[in-house]
Order: sequence, then structure tokens, then C-alpha cells
Amino acid sequence: MDDKTLTATGIPTEQMETLKSWLRGIVNDRITPPLEILTENVELPNAAGERVTVIVVSVPRSLWIHESANGYFRWVVDSKRWLLAYELERALMQRGLSWTYIYVCAFPQ
Repeated sequence: MDDKTLTATGIPTEQMETLKSWLRGIVNDRITPPLEILTENVELPNAAGERVTVIVVSVPRSLWIHESANGYFRWVVDSKRWLLAYELERALMQRGLSWTYIYVCAFPQ
């Protein structure tokens, strides 16, 4: 997808499996605990009206709070921002996890 025009540009068929493998690597190696994703090939019209294939990535709701290599984030409209401490604490409480447990494990004395 073109970020500026939001039109489909597509993925060449020969690169499809490479891209899916790259996505699996990111969610398995750079996110803790590993994130479950579902991928689906979908055909959309591009700016010229031709059918091109894009990969739709779906992320099922999780009971866990997932941490990326750069910290905890949340999506706000179309951008991500760091979770503040109180937001992370609230998310942990909503999922029944203990903030004390996370604090002790993340910042051992």
C-alpha cells in the first residue's frame, strides 16, 4: 500500500513467501511474548484499476501485554506511541496480571 495515497501497489508473487517469513521473524524474535498473527493474500485494484495482491495481517486480541524491542506501545489512530507507566499498569490490571510481579522481574534489586 502507498502510505500517502492509500492505494494498493501490490507485492510480486515471487516475493510473497519472503515477506511472510520476514513478518513471522519479527513477531517471533522481536516481540515478547511472541505475537500470533494471521496473514491472508487479498487482491485489490491499484490506481490503474488492475488487480494486485497485498498481504492483510490480522492480530487477534491477546491476554498478554506484548513488548517490542523498543518498549510497550499502543496505536492511536494511525500512529503508535509509548505506553506511559500508568497506562501499562492499567492494561496489566485489565488482564489480571500483577504490576508488582512485572516490576520485580523487570527491575530486580
